[in-house]
Amino acid sequence: MKLRLAIVLISIMIFLPQKALAYDWEFAEKWSGRLLLAVEGAGEAWYVNPVNLERYYLGRPADAFKMMQKLGVGISETDFAQIIKSNPATAVKTKLLDNLSGQIILQVEKNGEAWYIDPVSRQALSLGTPLAAWQLMRAKAVGITNNNLTKIKNIDTPAGRPAPVYTKGLYLTGYSAGNATKRQQIIKYLKDNNLNTVVIDIKDASGYVLYQSQIPEVIKNVLIVDLAAVFAEFQTQGIYVIARQVVFLDPKLAAKKPSWAVSSVSGGVWHDASGSAWMDPTIQEVWDYNLAIAKEAIKAGADEINFDYVRFPSDGAIGSAVYRHLNTTKALALKSFFKYLDQNLADEPAWVSVDFFGLTLDSANTSYDLGIGQRLADARLNVDYIYPMAYPSHYSTGYLGYKNPADYPYQVISTGLKKAHPLMSKGRAKLRVWIQAFDLGAVYDQTKIKQEIKAVEEDSTVQGWVMWNARNVYQNIEI
Repeated sequence: MKLRLAIVLISIMIFLPQKALAYDWEFAEKWSGRLLLAVEGAGEAWYVNPVNLERYYLGRPADAFKMMQKLGVGISETDFAQIIKSNPATAVKTKLLDNLSGQIILQVEKNGEAWYIDPVSRQALSLGTPLAAWQLMRAKAVGITNNNLTKIKNIDTPAGRPAPVYTKGLYLTGYSAGNATKRQQIIKYLKDNNLNTVVIDIKDASGYVLYQSQIPEVIKNVLIVDLAAVFAEFQTQGIYVIARQVVFLDPKLAAKKPSWAVSSVSGGVWHDASGSAWMDPTIQEVWDYNLAIAKEAIKAGADEINFDYVRFPSDGAIGSAVYRHLNTTKALALKSFFKYLDQNLADEPAWVSVDFFGLTLDSANTSYDLGIGQRLADARLNVDYIYPMAYPSHYSTGYLGYKNPADYPYQVISTGLKKAHPLMSKGRAKLRVWIQAFDLGAVYDQTKIKQEIKAVEEDSTVQGWVMWNARNVYQNIEI
């Protein structure tokens, strides 16, 4: 009896939400590009960088000058002339001001002279000398209370997270990651091709947790005997480790906890077109179950947790699916989930990312959620990275006028990324792209894969790519 009580207490402790150092990213975005003055302190001045929504301490003139050098964005004299051109504003000037609002720009063709694009007046203000820059920034600062200031992340706040990485990598199943010989082959391949990242399944679409979890509730199929040792094996070779966790597609948990699953109007658990059961994205117990697994993987040493299937079902008898707490739209329900992730993982020493359909890039500047609740705008302030699955074979006939979009990997990916620029060029979350490394719609040899990579690496708003091949066959691809 005592043992059973202990297990219950441990389970409650695991699932109990912990206090986290979550920041209010929506509040930070309201002050994007602004200069702030701590009115309750010694009048310290801060700058909220529009690129990452974090605050930088201005301090002394020398500190402000160093910040300008670090954060300044180079601009050509042609574009600069458009910015300072008197009204009426041209379309070019308006677009430049929209893109550069709140940023510090440097005239790269004129000795790096620095200017601040005031987001309120939409004017370029000369920063001149270090002292002049410091004085101007303080003069333009808006008063803010200490309580509100702490809602905005300080760039110097210790997070214990690994240094940001431009990812160039591949995906591994639990079978591959759990096989010592396969791991050594993959490490050699990564090294030979100057790649730096591996994504490892810790919970896949079957619903099984694939390592020796200590969480009583999970359903296990142990393919990775020592998760921490496997992570460390890659990391000691300089390889960034991402733990992939499938969330709402979970037939195993649905069988164990049918009251947490998507239900059918006719009664019982709902199933999609392939016969798989899904967990209800509106139920907090499902969120907590997945958070417990994520925290366990972080404790094992994962550099990043990647949540996949963070959506409502996309196929099957969608009209007969019933969600227990869907009191709003699917998109807003998922936004609440993303916020919950942030609140509970903010002080964990790992980055947080989510996988989205590739078409969310095309609808980035609209309210359309693809019918599955996914909108970039709802995740971009609550996670660190968003991975659109921009597989060209998954785009329908006629996309961009192509009979077979899979034959045009560069055009498909490049177009989607450009459509997302207005939304994703600023803010917290950065894009990384899942690219196709499997034959579907066309033979995906290294020529096509290199075209995908070219589209990603040409885009300055993207922070990397990862190849997807469900069978983990990469050896015939030279990067």
